[in-house]
Amino acid sequence: MARPPSQASHQAIIGAFMELIERHAIDDITTDAIAKAAGASKSTLYKHWADKDALLAEVTARLIATMPGANSGDARSDATQVLRNMFVEDQQGRLGRIWPKIFGYTACHPEFCAELKRGIDAHAPKHSLFSILREAVATGELRADLSIELGLDLLAGPLMHHRFLHGSVPPELPEQLVAIIWPMLQAKRVPALPASARRAKRPAAAGR
Repeated sequence: MARPPSQASHQAIIGAFMELIERHAIDDITTDAIAKAAGASKSTLYKHWADKDALLAEVTARLIATMPGANSGDARSDATQVLRNMFVEDQQGRLGRIWPKIFGYTACHPEFCAELKRGIDAHAPKHSLFSILREAVATGELRADLSIELGLDLLAGPLMHHRFLHGSVPPELPEQLVAIIWPMLQAKRVPALPASARRAKRPAAAGR
């Protein structure tokens, strides 16, 4: 009977791959190098992941999961904090160093995007921006027909663009961006008419 994959080996391989990504281009990192850095065999690596892309997808999701949570109960505030965590607070941390390389890799390997999405769906934390938007739609804070992926693009996309174009994201930018985008995503509400307008709309009494 085959032995189940070791969790210790699993974590060692993830840690080794993260360290290699910090020092090298992802395309240049082989599964042999990952296994060697982790002190494991290549066959052990393949017991846990089908290939390097599957491993990279889990690494990305677990990096996101290390970010501080945002669970104040105010969806707009939480979304702002998550964006700040992703693009401001961790710019000098491990995620900030690895994240640009992952996006460069997806540009050259579009087939990896599906693997990345599966990894994030499986391992991303409850405090992710996706979860915040989905909950806000469910509670009526955001419009019922909102595409969650479109919401993610509108909120995270400009910050990602700024990060790669300018090298960093200023601390005030997430809040400024949410102030512009959030009202566009909110549920449509019919504004109340002023009293004068309500009187004007009343039908005239019969016989007058």
